[in-house]
Amino acid sequence: MNLVYLHEFLVLADSPSYSEAAERLYMSQSTLSKHIKALETELGVTLFERTTRSVYMTAQGEHLLPYARQITAMTYQYESELQNKAENILTIGSIPTMAQYNIIDLVLKFKEVHPEIMLRIREDDSVNLKKGLLNRKYDLAFIRDGNPPFSNKTDEDTLLEKEVYQQDSIVAVIPQGHELYGKEEITLPMLKNHRLCMLKEGTLIYDICTRACQAADFIPNIFFESHRIGNILQMCEKGKCIALLLDRQMNYPSVQRDIGEGIYWIAKIEPSISTTVNLCHVKNEEPGPEARTFLEFVPEFMKELNK
Repeated sequence: MNLVYLHEFLVLADSPSYSEAAERLYMSQSTLSKHIKALETELGVTLFERTTRSVYMTAQGEHLLPYARQITAMTYQYESELQNKAENILTIGSIPTMAQYNIIDLVLKFKEVHPEIMLRIREDDSVNLKKGLLNRKYDLAFIRDGNPPFSNKTDEDTLLEKEVYQQDSIVAVIPQGHELYGKEEITLPMLKNHRLCMLKEGTLIYDICTRACQAADFIPNIFFESHRIGNILQMCEKGKCIALLLDRQMNYPSVQRDIGEGIYWIAKIEPSISTTVNLCHVKNEEPGPEARTFLEFVPEFMKELNK
């Protein structure tokens, strides 16, 4: 049995459609469909019934589900154990949009200075990164936290040691032609009657934005959610919606070009909704030699970066 196909089966099982599952897996719908069909052929059963809008799991699919989860979990545990026994390996988790926070430059410079250390870098949302650290999936992780009054402290946070890496804040991305286009500052109540685009539910930014709107005494009209910033910006432009994103997420070259051409207007939100990116490891556990070397390298890199 192809374990990759089994993982794709699990993602599809947790998604309302092939399109969303394919997006989460960073693959085309046609490729995902072929893989699921191959799995069904190998098992001799039908796992999903598909309509034009949705996908439904069959009884055979429901029967496979717990076994698939157990098999993939055991496979991951086995691979992790083998990797953890290898020497000179440093596994780092990171929030997406690594380039905008200079994390890509940082790890590549570290690799250049310390070629003897094998690096593994994995992206995920902050919620999952915290769990990954505590499960020893990562040695270190760049994790985003909300700042007061919209901090997101959990029991997991008490178990993590954090060093401030960079700060950021949420901005309103307003398309050309929108009535709020060109306003220097936006207050949250001004967004009450407008359609909003956000990162998907379950992400830290979604949680912070919705709680901030509720604190401003309204339920946000969330028109569109996505994991992909490009899709959010497209919907923002063509649907004349307002996107709530982070300031540094706007530093893609293509986005900067669109801002320069006037397609989008970036407005500060007042009062500011800020976040902090922290470099974290498990509290009361001495980091391994590779992790210590990286922790010592970061201040040097940031000093050079800020010259």
